[in-house]
Amino acid sequence: MKHGKHQVEVTDWSVLQPGERVAVTGDPFTQDTLCIEETAPELGVIWVRRKTSGDRKVLNAGDYRIWRLT
Repeated sequence: MKHGKHQVEVTDWSVLQPGERVAVTGDPFTQDTLCIEETAPELGVIWVRRKTSGDRKVLNAGDYRIWRLT
């Protein structure tokens, strides 16, 4: 994934909020821009929706790197 100046890596997933646009590495599903739908930082997971197809997926914090798109 190419990272531009408008992407900031998020290491503390508890700061993510529903509606934020993010980019994620670690899975072919996450090659598209994603939108945060729900967060459960106490469980170390977030739910995201793919912008292009509308598919939804749960992501585990230990398996992915996430960037907030600004």
